[in-house]
Amino acid sequence: MRTKWEIVFGGVGGQGLLLNGELLGAAASILEKRQAVMIGAYGTEARGAFTKADLILSEEYIDFPEVLRADVVVALAQVAYDRYAAEMPEGSILLYNSDRVKETPSPARRYGVPTETIASGVGNPSGQNMVALGALLALTRCARPDSVKEMIRRRFKGTETLIAGNIAAFEGGYASVLG
Repeated sequence: MRTKWEIVFGGVGGQGLLLNGELLGAAASILEKRQAVMIGAYGTEARGAFTKADLILSEEYIDFPEVLRADVVVALAQVAYDRYAAEMPEGSILLYNSDRVKETPSPARRYGVPTETIASGVGNPSGQNMVALGALLALTRCARPDSVKEMIRRRFKGTETLIAGNIAAFEGGYASVLG
């Protein structure tokens, strides 16, 4: 099993990218007792500007909080795909929203997942980030799916509808990659 993952969640504001980083980082650190660090960056507009979350998961101490060489990029919008695709290392993973993103050449292994279609299909149209998170775990095994689902339950405690919708979207994304 790989001991360190450098992951970028990229897209535009309002897509839940920072939430994905928080949930995955908390699952790895709190429930799986590994190291995790995340930093987020976003444009000055509240929604619609480029947004990213850099997340590093490791068995060892993390000495720098920013992703320097992404193992995985999750691109939910064209702007994120375009920013990272050409620069990704050979063998890395580029997971993208095939409902909105047009694939272009990249040295990364590319996986298009219709995140919006899957989210709508499970009754959670705003849950495309959860679909992408599930697909990410299916592709990488960077954390245990049950750990992430537990963090979803904790984050949305008291709102059973949100918990159910987010877990359904997560599971839809996970299943879409295993196929």
